[in-house]
Amino acid sequence: MKTALIYFLVTTAHFVSAGPVNSEDRVYHRFVKFPDSEGNLHNVDLQAPVDQKLVDEVNRNPANNLYLLYTRRNPINPQTLVLYNAASITTSNFNPRVPTVVIVHGWLGNQNSDINPVVRDAHFVSAGPVDTEDRVKQRFIKFPDSEGNLHDVDLQAPVDQKLIDKVNRNPVNNLYLLYTRRNPVNPQILVLYNATSITNSNFNPRVPTVVIVHGWLGNQNSDINPVVRHACLNRDDVNVIFVDWRRLASSNYITATNGVPAVGRALGQFLAFVNLINGVPFSQMHLVGFCLGAHIVGYAGRELEGRIVRITGLNPAGPLWNQNSGRLNPNDAIYVEAIHTNGVMTNLGDTLLLQLFAILLDMNAQTLAFTHGIGAFALNLTWATMIWEKGDLEGSV
Repeated sequence: MKTALIYFLVTTAHFVSAGPVNSEDRVYHRFVKFPDSEGNLHNVDLQAPVDQKLVDEVNRNPANNLYLLYTRRNPINPQTLVLYNAASITTSNFNPRVPTVVIVHGWLGNQNSDINPVVRDAHFVSAGPVDTEDRVKQRFIKFPDSEGNLHDVDLQAPVDQKLIDKVNRNPVNNLYLLYTRRNPVNPQILVLYNATSITNSNFNPRVPTVVIVHGWLGNQNSDINPVVRHACLNRDDVNVIFVDWRRLASSNYITATNGVPAVGRALGQFLAFVNLINGVPFSQMHLVGFCLGAHIVGYAGRELEGRIVRITGLNPAGPLWNQNSGRLNPNDAIYVEAIHTNGVMTNLGDTLLLQLFAILLDMNAQTLAFTHGIGAFALNLTWATMIWEKGDLEGSV
C-alpha cells in the first residue's frame, strides 16, 4: 500500500487513565497502577496537582506538537511538518494522492515509543495489491498459507474447474469435526445429511456453537484449530466445529479462491441441517474464518440469509477479493467483524493474530479495557479492525 505516515509527537505528558470500571472505583480509587507507552507500570495519584501553567502554554501554542512524516521514500528518517508553515509540507515527501495515517503515542511516550516503528512498518508492507494500478501490473505475488509461510502465487494460474465442480456436486467433501469439553482433543465427525452422526455425538444444542474455518493450504492440523478451540472451550461450555476443506484448500490459490463459494454454501447447508436436527438456533452460532476461510464463513452466512449472530474474519484474504462482490461483507450476519494485520511478510503476524483473538475470547470486555498490556499487544498485530452491524456503513475487507 502506498501510504503517508505522520507520527504525532505530543511534547507534554498528560495523566490519562484507562478509567475506573465501575462507580465504586470512581469514588474510592485514588492511587492506581498505570502503564506508560511501553507498558511499564507507574504509581499514579489521580488527585495529584495539575501543572496548569504547562497546560496553558500548550493551549496558547499548538505548535508544541511535533509532526514527523514517514513515507516509502523516507521510511526511517522522518521529515518535520510544521503547523502554519506551508513550505514544510510542500517541500516534503508528503503525497496528497495516497492515504494518510496519523499515529499518536500515549502517556510518557515520544517518537521512540514502540507504537511508532511497529505500526509505521506495518503500513509500509503489504501482502497484496491495493490500488487499481497495482492490481493490473502485479501477476506474481507472495502470499501466506494458513501457517504464515509465504508462497509464490501466480494470479493468472489455471483454475482446476473439475475439482471445483466435484465440490459443487458433493458438499459432503467438507469435513466437520466436533470438539466439546467432553472431547476437547479427539474430535467426533459430523456428517451432512446424517442425523445419527449429530444425535449420537456430544453436540449440545443448549450451548453456543463456534465454527472455525482454516485458510489456504490449511487443514485440521493448522494453528487456528488448537489456538481458537482451546480459547473457546476454556472460556465457555460450547460446541466447537472445525471445518476441514483441505481438498480445495490444498490446490493453487486461484483454484482455492474460485472454490470458496461452493465450500461456504456447503457449510451453510450443514448448519441449516444441524438446526433442523436438534433445533440449535442461529442466534447461538459464531463463525470464525481465517484467510480464505473468512470469505467461506461469509458465504455460509449468506446461505442462511444473514441469520447467524456473529461472523469474525481473521486476516481475510485480499488478492482477487478486493473487488469481488462475494467477499465477506456486513450483511452476512447480524454482527460482522474483520481483524487485519495488513499482511506483514512473516508468519509472526498471523501467529500473533490467532493468539490475540484467543485472548479476546478468553477475557471479558472490562478486563480487556483495563489491561493496557493487551492493548499494546493488539496494537503490534492489527492496524485496522472493521466491525459492522447491519445498517452500518459499508466496508471493504
